[in-house]
Amino acid sequence: MATKTHDPALPQSAAGINMASVVREAWLATATLDEVADAETRQSAFMLVLEAMLRNKGEVSAEAAIPMNGAESDSPVDRSDDLYSTPELRIDAISSYLEIAGEQVEILFDVNEPTPSVQVHPSRLPHAKGTATREIALLVLAGRTALGIDTSMDDVRKVAEHYRRYDGANFAKTLQSSPDLVVLGKPRSSQRTVRLRGVGVSAARELAQRLVA
Repeated sequence: MATKTHDPALPQSAAGINMASVVREAWLATATLDEVADAETRQSAFMLVLEAMLRNKGEVSAEAAIPMNGAESDSPVDRSDDLYSTPELRIDAISSYLEIAGEQVEILFDVNEPTPSVQVHPSRLPHAKGTATREIALLVLAGRTALGIDTSMDDVRKVAEHYRRYDGANFAKTLQSSPDLVVLGKPRSSQRTVRLRGVGVSAARELAQRLVA
């Protein structure tokens, strides 16, 4: 009788199968960027999504799982309410992402709601609107990206307005010209998606660590 052999490329354990599912879901979540982003941006987006999912110890809820027949789930990519359902979990995720202590997270963010909001003291932000807008964008993106939440230009604009650092004439140009960010979507739309580049993640961490020092 012939001995059944296993393909070494396929995961054999339950943990391996679960991890493969997580990686596949992260890939599917970022596959739609192929037509609107360069390779570096797609890679950064994939790593950010995968990192956020793995912070949940690789567990995928029944609603989030990709069916074994290969069909994609109809549930939205943003599952932050499932993954980070308490302020403590949100603090832990942001702390890990920005490499700051847990008690320092609340110096920068209000995490009482599912979507974190920036609450850094206004005096810690630059007076120049362009520079302040870049730093606000880094903070907004870092807090939301740590929890797997997408960010639009409008999300950044609202925070800039709150801190009275909004420059309507140059706001979009400021974000688009920043080496730390990539802006995706239709020109002149306030709902264009903003994401951190690889260097932007480092910039966000450096900013956060400076603000809480």
